[in-house]
Amino acid sequence: MANRLPIIAVVAAVVLFLIYSSVFVVKARQQALVLRFGEIVDVKTEPGIYFKAPFAFFDADSVQLIENRVLRFDLDN
Repeated sequence: MANRLPIIAVVAAVVLFLIYSSVFVVKARQQALVLRFGEIVDVKTEPGIYFKAPFAFFDADSVQLIENRVLRFDLDN
């Protein structure tokens, strides 16, 4: 059993890293664009936890978070 402990720890670390790299959170005032190889494949407008392809797949999926608020600038001269 003592021989298996380092192997189990490494496997658990790899699994946790894959889960961590495949989850993203959209907050209430955000939207998310899910890009696959640079092309938009999905738009997430509702807040919540979502999944994408993990980091192990050469960054096939990336997420761009965009603020959902309207920013207003009044310039006084």
